[in-house]
Amino acid sequence: VPNLGIDPRESYETMTTFIAATGKGDIPTGSIGYKTIFAVGTALFLLTLAMNMIAIRFVRRYRQVYE
Repeated sequence: VPNLGIDPRESYETMTTFIAATGKGDIPTGSIGYKTIFAVGTALFLLTLAMNMIAIRFVRRYRQVYE
């Protein structure tokens, strides 16, 4: 069961680990477990895309041009 918290001493499962652990078993197509793999994968993709877009804007703004 996913557990949200801010205590750094507690152990947490990353999104990638969740996808790998859930997909390892024999999950029927169309089940909730099957759909959660794609939901978590989509969320991971969107978070990565957003972070990359922010980083690109940051680099473009503060880049020094050398001759």
